[in-house]
Amino acid sequence: TVGERPDGSYWVVDGMQRLTAARKLGIAMVPCDVFQSEGQEHEARVFRLKNRERTNVSSIALFRAQLTEGDEQSLAIADVVKDAGLKLAIRDEKSGWPYIRAVKALERSFEKVGREGLGLALQILSDAWPGEDNALQGDMIYGMSLFIKKNPDFDVSRVVDKLRTKAVSGVLRAADATYRLHRDRNDSSDYGRAMATCDAITVIYNRGLRKKRAAV
Repeated sequence: TVGERPDGSYWVVDGMQRLTAARKLGIAMVPCDVFQSEGQEHEARVFRLKNRERTNVSSIALFRAQLTEGDEQSLAIADVVKDAGLKLAIRDEKSGWPYIRAVKALERSFEKVGREGLGLALQILSDAWPGEDNALQGDMIYGMSLFIKKNPDFDVSRVVDKLRTKAVSGVLRAADATYRLHRDRNDSSDYGRAMATCDAITVIYNRGLRKKRAAV
């Protein structure tokens, strides 16, 4: 799919991998669908509409198109990530801290807890495990957002302090064990790894809380 811009230039909107393969194979001509493009934002919208139902198109590619198109939610998410001192890895950036590739988790979190909730989730993860790559995994981001949604009056300082005493890998292992146990006992598609991560965070947060309240 190729966009012909007002200046007469042609830009590949969809099918770059197929075009690259054709070039490597020495194929001189390939069929194209050409549309009159109004520019980069128009091309991004065409890409998103053509690929939103395709399972082999990455969430990152769609999110990148939404950003280019000027989608309000995507732009807001990008701002939240930036404000948290983190970065989006949606092109050829290196993986690992401080880059986030889990754009689907960011979108789901934004829809669940809004801009402020997502910002708080990212800040908690950054404060609890600075520099830890696994802290920015999708299940951890969405799991923390679910925790915020389920516990509107929680103590932010407490959850950060409690998580600091645990390794990220340990929390994820506990979440994975909970997920597998729940799946074996109850074959429910509603309980995913992010929810199990939320439950693991909840257990850590609540440990010792009731005893302290009882003593008071």
